[in-house]
Amino acid sequence: MMLIGKMENYTMFKVKYAIAGGFGGLDNVDWETLEWCNNIKDATEYAEEAAKDLYESYGGMHGLESWESLREEYPDYDEKDIDDLYNEAMDSWIDYVAEEVI
Repeated sequence: MMLIGKMENYTMFKVKYAIAGGFGGLDNVDWETLEWCNNIKDATEYAEEAAKDLYESYGGMHGLESWESLREEYPDYDEKDIDDLYNEAMDSWIDYVAEEVI
């Protein structure tokens, strides 16, 4: 039998993540509750990684850069420089937030 009640030292967090601009940003997505998360740092990191995964799923479409398109555009750059350009482009498009559930 499971007991229901307040658990000591138990905190839940909620996150939102999205692509900004014409994609609608955070206003058009629902909160996701993270019951497994122990602190705001982990919740924020989860939201950031989820936003990056979302961006990568659209990479090269709808005006979003892909790593491959940057490689073609800058053939003289090494992989680290392409990584830096890609991360900068991605960071300019993603939004994410984490909050403690009270």
